[in-house]
Amino acid sequence: MKKITMAAFAAAAFMAFSCSNDDNQTTDTPALQGKWKLTSATAQRAFDGNGDGTLSTDMLAELGSCYADSYLEFGNGNTIKSFMSLVPSEGTACTTTTEEGTYKMVQYKVESTFVHTDGTKDHATYVKTGNLLMLSIPGIYQVEADDDGDGVTNTVTLNAKMIFTKE
Repeated sequence: MKKITMAAFAAAAFMAFSCSNDDNQTTDTPALQGKWKLTSATAQRAFDGNGDGTLSTDMLAELGSCYADSYLEFGNGNTIKSFMSLVPSEGTACTTTTEEGTYKMVQYKVESTFVHTDGTKDHATYVKTGNLLMLSIPGIYQVEADDDGDGVTNTVTLNAKMIFTKE
């Protein structure tokens, strides 16, 4: 019995320290499969998206319930579905989009590709830490603000960091 245990340990150690380029890629990762709900969206600068007179970087608080319905769903065969409800700019209505694509996991990063009906592709890289996925999105929201303090209001594009939590 000791010899079998030692042989199994040696085989596991050999596979763990192998030098193949494919070692860091996984397919159909069970820990990733399932629904991941948007639980945080933080802008790189404060804004007043809900008109209450208070500036905040919390996009969920500033843009109301629209964002609260957003989630990702990872399925079998390395498939991903994105259900995003977003407000693209001040004064516009909540827009919901559903996209389907594929993903691969490389170490702690989840690399996804979404193909649109017109053939264009979007790529997103999520960073996985435990039951959290973090995504940085440039130019997700436009707001009117005096961005340089000169008293003139300009259109400012905000970047965001979104956190999804596995349900």
